[in-house]
Amino acid sequence: MIIRFELSERSVTLDSLSPYDMGHIEVVGALDSASSKGRILDQAMMIFPSITHLLDGLRTLVVQHGRCVFEFGGIDCSFTLRFEKGKDRRIRMREGKRVLDVSPTLKLCETVLTEASRFVREHRHRLPDADSVALDLDTSLVDFERFVSALRCLEAGKGDI
Repeated sequence: MIIRFELSERSVTLDSLSPYDMGHIEVVGALDSASSKGRILDQAMMIFPSITHLLDGLRTLVVQHGRCVFEFGGIDCSFTLRFEKGKDRRIRMREGKRVLDVSPTLKLCETVLTEASRFVREHRHRLPDADSVALDLDTSLVDFERFVSALRCLEAGKGDI
């Protein structure tokens, strides 16, 4: 599975960014793919708070017991992804009625972490340092990194979340 975050074309060449700049999410799963980009009605979202929402929502989904659902909605657009955790702790990702992927929890979280880290590394320096949206993203990313580390330990039989 591949998850990709990107800025809208208007923002790519700017020296500085607004925390509310628009962007897109693309998912290429083992079963299907979906993207907020290239739709008849533009589905660009405020990419920085949307990534924060995804990180926080996935973390909450994983720690809940039993079957549960996290409905991710891009901020300021109608693009949604639905994450459904089954009893086997595998997570089914949907866009509408289409199943995009079914992944073990750790694999999905590592994939999201890798892409979120890349995106933040490439673009965070262009945001105002003390902006609340940027600081929320920083905090969510650090929390998610720690969470994935705990998941790895749990998977290896060396701890609990």
